Amino acid sequence: MEVEAIVSHPSVRLGIDQAAGAVPMTDIGVFILKEPVDLPCATLAHVGLLDELKKAGLLRDNGAPSGFVAAGYGVDLQFPPPEIIGPDGLRRFVSSAFRSLTKGWLMLNQNAAQGNGGTGYFDSGGPRFWTTPDGELIVVGITSRGDPLLVSNDIACRIDTTVAADFIDAVIEAVEEAEAP
Repeated sequence: MEVEAIVSHPSVRLGIDQAAGAVPMTDIGVFILKEPVDLPCATLAHVGLLDELKKAGLLRDNGAPSGFVAAGYGVDLQFPPPEIIGPDGLRRFVSSAFRSLTKGWLMLNQNAAQGNGGTGYFDSGGPRFWTTPDGELIVVGITSRGDPLLVSNDIACRIDTTVAADFIDAVIEAVEEAEAP
């Protein structure tokens, strides 16, 4: 897959989006590929989805926190790390338990001793998924930063905010306009 362009949210350089009341916006960006790719897709979260799930009690299941899946290597107690194979081979992913929700961040537990995995530095930009009760994957965040030692906090930038959704919609609209005859 060749990348034609990378579009970063304008506030990435500042680390905040001042128009949204200083909501951190690190790691919001869009890769535009040269050719279409046929991959199993997930749905992008609508604005306010995580707040709705929290209010409905769906971020905890009978008191136990819901899991959020991150694609990539993640925490693994195996050392040396397993070799990552191509698209027809092993796919690495981890599940992190819900910890808390703020205006701009989804905070997750990546303590491996509690059965959780997580992400760390250099994993930034990877998707964070929540799975609906009927099995649909919904992208709710983007891995932003994790615990340097991969033992405690995993932090994802929420994409169910108006600022993130408006940015993603504007990029898609610009690409569609550029491709129109």
